[in-house]
Amino acid sequence: MFMHPDSKDIGIITDSVLEATCSKCGCKIDVAGLDPFIEVECPDCHSIEKVPAKLGQFLLLNLIGKGGMGGVYYAQDLSLGRHVAIKVMLQSLGDNKEFVETFKREAQAVAKLNHPNIVQVYAFGKEKG
Repeated sequence: MFMHPDSKDIGIITDSVLEATCSKCGCKIDVAGLDPFIEVECPDCHSIEKVPAKLGQFLLLNLIGKGGMGGVYYAQDLSLGRHVAIKVMLQSLGDNKEFVETFKREAQAVAKLNHPNIVQVYAFGKEKG
């Protein structure tokens, strides 16, 4: 498990991965032992790729942004084979049961909405604390 550089302020713990897939040519890149989110060069097409990190059923590909509550990652849902955005809250907030319950209620309320200008919520869960 690693706490990766892009996530030090976010305080999340992820699992490492053994290989990455080049987004340009599909080549498998050996990334065993490398820290998540460092840049590597594809051996076939020389594209620069970031080493992903695993969090539950998701492969975190890139940090999109971070704020006071945590961070949002561009990720791949490995169980459904689709790209998603994953919002990960600060570990310190995850330890606050009242805050987590409020966050869950808000996620449930937004999940009931269906509008082209509102992000669809597909899941809510807890991983690695």
